[in-house]
Amino acid sequence: MISRERVLAVLAGKIPDRVPWIENYISNEVVAGLLGHSNFLHSTYSQKIETPGMIRISPEVRKVIPLDNISYDLAPPRFVKTQEVSGHQIVIGGQIKTKDDLKFLNTLPDADDESLYRPAEDYLSQFKEDSAAIATIRTGISNTYLSMGIDHFCISIILEPNLVHEILHVFSDWTLRVVKNLQQLPFDLFFVPDDIGLSTSPMISPGAFRQFCIPVMKKVFDAIKLPIIYHSDGNILPLMEDIINLGISGIGNIEPGPMDIEQLKKDFGERITLVGNIDLQYTLTQGTPEETRNEVKRRIKVIGQGGRYIVASSNTLPNYVKPENVRAMGEALLEYGLYPLRV
Repeated sequence: MISRERVLAVLAGKIPDRVPWIENYISNEVVAGLLGHSNFLHSTYSQKIETPGMIRISPEVRKVIPLDNISYDLAPPRFVKTQEVSGHQIVIGGQIKTKDDLKFLNTLPDADDESLYRPAEDYLSQFKEDSAAIATIRTGISNTYLSMGIDHFCISIILEPNLVHEILHVFSDWTLRVVKNLQQLPFDLFFVPDDIGLSTSPMISPGAFRQFCIPVMKKVFDAIKLPIIYHSDGNILPLMEDIINLGISGIGNIEPGPMDIEQLKKDFGERITLVGNIDLQYTLTQGTPEETRNEVKRRIKVIGQGGRYIVASSNTLPNYVKPENVRAMGEALLEYGLYPLRV
């Protein structure tokens, strides 16, 4: 199988030739460490996200690790205050607090402007080859709470629900138009990182999630004709049935600690594909290649049985991940991930 076939097979509930490996972002520092030089097409992804349209993975990395995808981001801009920390822009607050601040939303770019999609089209035409091409979008949930500030968002759900609804629907309507246009390009699946989980529980109650989030997610997901992987950090177990019922094909990246991927396999493994769970808190960032190999082996042995598993980090591969541990992921995948599994 080629990479695209492998990923799509697993998302469809079929058993491929081997367990796939996808990432939705790999930092340029990690790519440079893997390649041994910095002369490559760099990722342009930034947490600041002032304008949409960003490369999330340098295609050259597929020359040195058995990664099965490339990824491009066309999420809406978010109206936030940021601070640079260790060379990265970190969101520290939102800019939309009142109805008067809705003027920010008037500056969203025209989602039907052909020039918005030209960089994505060029990226795919040059680098897709046999890879699974991921289009990364957001339904509007994370854009709303980041643009409002998470605390203000949670308070406004109670005190100003109409304001929250309005912001959610502006972002989701924008994304709806983007989805329709992206599906004219040769993408293979959508990845939707709309985090809604904290370390111990969802960010908001299941009732509020159903009232505010499900309608905008459903509106966007219903327009998507390709497989969807929904991503959230944290514990989203109380929301799992609601999310699965939206018609997703997979859920990632399943953060260790807040979520038990082995229990998820037992409870949901026949209905959706599980993605990720290779630990970023220790294994990939502080551990050894041997520890990384053992963790990948364990995931494949337990979660890969019967298919429906894609190896990935528990979030992305940021600049503080050890390149040697990323190499170890690939080595373990090729050693233990071939079907029929022999681990």
